[in-house]
Amino acid sequence: MFRELNRATRYQYNLAKSKEFAERVAIHERKLIFKISHDLRTPLRSVLEYIKLLNKKENKSTSDTKILEHMTHTIQHALLLVNNLLEFHSSNLNETPVPASIPFNVYILFNDIYESFKPLAQSKGLDFYYHTPGKDNPFCNGDYVGDPVRIRQCVENLISNAIKFTPKGKIELFVRIVSEYKSDNTLSIILRDEGPGIPEDKIGYVFQEFTRLEHAKGTEGFGLGLSVTCHLLKQMNGKIICRSPYGRGANFVSLYL
Repeated sequence: MFRELNRATRYQYNLAKSKEFAERVAIHERKLIFKISHDLRTPLRSVLEYIKLLNKKENKSTSDTKILEHMTHTIQHALLLVNNLLEFHSSNLNETPVPASIPFNVYILFNDIYESFKPLAQSKGLDFYYHTPGKDNPFCNGDYVGDPVRIRQCVENLISNAIKFTPKGKIELFVRIVSEYKSDNTLSIILRDEGPGIPEDKIGYVFQEFTRLEHAKGTEGFGLGLSVTCHLLKQMNGKIICRSPYGRGANFVSLYL
């Protein structure tokens, strides 16, 4: 009997020590992730600002312009990876901040996103089109209330993937405010590409973290973009739908309610 009690006591002691060790590791991991994210994002954003200043200079050669564009896209991509990793880590800890609810101009936000990705698409020989009612349309010119930072991150993830996996052809971004859903001011975003598409039985799979389809293996990134996008949309009471006839590109429809 005493032997059994001693065994149970040792088991509880070892279990408590293991739990304590796991908690210490989790705390150090959390601190490391946040420190790395901060230490990377701050200098990357500084470099972007310097590039903006250089772009304002006159009499730049075509070569200089292309170099600055390449530097901009490389840094933007690195920032997106860092932001996705940080968002994924925060979601696992259930520490994702409550989405903001502030007014912003739909046309200005998406035009800025489009302009930032257009040179990258052109460098791959892709046609990139942005379809919207226009800056003078009252729907897109008014203030939409939501979280522009997270909406931007979601859309940048989708566009980044579309450019990455579309070898030729075109990419189209459609943005409008619709009323046929649950709200009178639902923001609808459709991204259409002419890449290889996604097999029907793999559509759910691509929204899982750290996953790659067979044709996507070896490409840069963590395989977190769609997973993070799906998580962010849920935080904003939105949803994402993927329609992808295999071999004929992919359509991603995002709705922010």
